[in-house]
Amino acid sequence: MSAQLLPEIVVGDPAGDHLAIRVLGRLHPGADDFWDGNWLATPIKAAVGGFQATVGASLRADELQTFRDALKGLHSALNGEAVLESMEKWLTLRRFSWIAQPRGRLTAWTVVSSEPVARSGKWSLSLAFVPNARLELEADSAELFVGNVPGCDEAPPNYMEADDATIRAGLPSWSSTFEPVHAVFLDPA
Repeated sequence: MSAQLLPEIVVGDPAGDHLAIRVLGRLHPGADDFWDGNWLATPIKAAVGGFQATVGASLRADELQTFRDALKGLHSALNGEAVLESMEKWLTLRRFSWIAQPRGRLTAWTVVSSEPVARSGKWSLSLAFVPNARLELEADSAELFVGNVPGCDEAPPNYMEADDATIRAGLPSWSSTFEPVHAVFLDPA
């Protein structure tokens, strides 16, 4: 495969904070059976703030296909669930679910409740939003950070009157500076 044709899954902003899974090729190129033939060399890169790391991982083609199909459904319906579950446990994201009704050009989602749970070797978080939306995550472990985004102590922009560029400039993004104040590391196993 040439560098221009390497498939990649990117969650987040490719120019900022993101998680990227690149498919380099088959792990066992000569294998033609379902089990060995579907293993892929898939290094996973994480970029968060000034931190960058890449781990050499192996995922299966069917795992990536299932995740891709679920993400396409989330994108078109604006609700649903996407799961990337790795047989070899390279990734710990078990479930990512966003349920909401399309509300127009922009919507400010306000968190009104949160329910974290650590049980049976898994961690989950459910966030309820107004207007009527829910985000649910489930993983084998989690790292939660509380902090400040400089400049976000002001009132948010007026969504009804400001243009998109003004609104985006007045809100935090994946590339915003983040100053951690507190961290919690959960590994219920």
